[in-house]
Order: sequence, then C-alpha cells, then structure tokens
Amino acid sequence: MLSLFLALSLTLVVEMSFFLILRKKDCFRFLLFVLLNVLTNLTMNLLYVFVFSYSVLFLSLAEVVVFLLEGFVLFLLTKERGRAFLASLLANSCSLGVGLVFWSYLPAKGQSFAFLVLTLLALFLFLFLLLFLWKRKKE
Repeated sequence: MLSLFLALSLTLVVEMSFFLILRKKDCFRFLLFVLLNVLTNLTMNLLYVFVFSYSVLFLSLAEVVVFLLEGFVLFLLTKERGRAFLASLLANSCSLGVGLVFWSYLPAKGQSFAFLVLTLLALFLFLFLLLFLWKRKKE
C-alpha cells in the first residue's frame, strides 16, 4: 500500500510543475488538476497492481489513456488545446520515466528508503503548493 502512495506522490510532484507551463495560476484550476491526477494515478495503479498483475501492456495502454484524459481536461480548463496536450504528454512522460527509474532502484533499498522519499516528496509538494498560493495572492 505504501508503494501506491509513493507512486502518487512522485506523480504529483512531477506533474504539478507542468501545470505551470500553461501559465494558469488559478487556484481552483490547480486543485482540479491535482484531483484529476490523484484519481487517474490511483485508479491506474490499483488496476495495474491488483487486476493486471504488473502487465507491461496494461501500463502502456493506461498511460496513453491517462495522457489523453488529462490533456482533454486541461484543454477544457485552459481552452489551449496544443499547450494542454503538450503539457499532458510531457508531464506523463516525465512522471512515467521518474517512476520507472525509481522503482528499479527501490527494491534494493527497502521500505525505510521508501518512507524517507515519500516524506520528502510530501514536504516538497506542500512547499510547492504554498509557493503557488503565495504567488497567486500577490497577483
């Protein structure tokens, strides 16, 4: 179960930065994007682990579906089709890449390493959100 939260934390840290590519500093849209990422990430990872038993085919297809879904929702939020889908593609590609590298390293270090990284990622996400809200307030 810890691995699901770790995957979610990695995804949020990596993908939230791409929200800023669209230059939309609206707190409501940002929170919708966070909620969308939480829903897509948890759904995909629960299916990937518990239903499809780490199937590479499922992972590939699910990443494409998530990219299209998040790109479409970003387009609805921003009305910038090209930038929305580009941000979704970059965010999901980077998130997948970081996740694959991280997961290949994780088993060698054990759960204490995972807990440390999860804590650091949660802290980073919290600081990122505070910075975002602070910048929003200044405008």
